[in-house]
Amino acid sequence: MRRRSMMGRVVIIGMTMTMFVMVMWRGSLVYTATFIKYIIIVEYVQFPLFW
Repeated sequence: MRRRSMMGRVVIIGMTMTMFVMVMWRGSLVYTATFIKYIIIVEYVQFPLFW
């Protein structure tokens, strides 16, 4: 049972990673823009003096 559970977890992690990679390859530009926006927001939140 433990081996099956571990294999299931590994398979689930692999599927999630593959789906994430496929989404990144398909919408890389959108995801890069969103990541840049989140980084800018985090920087402004961490350093409110720059406002």
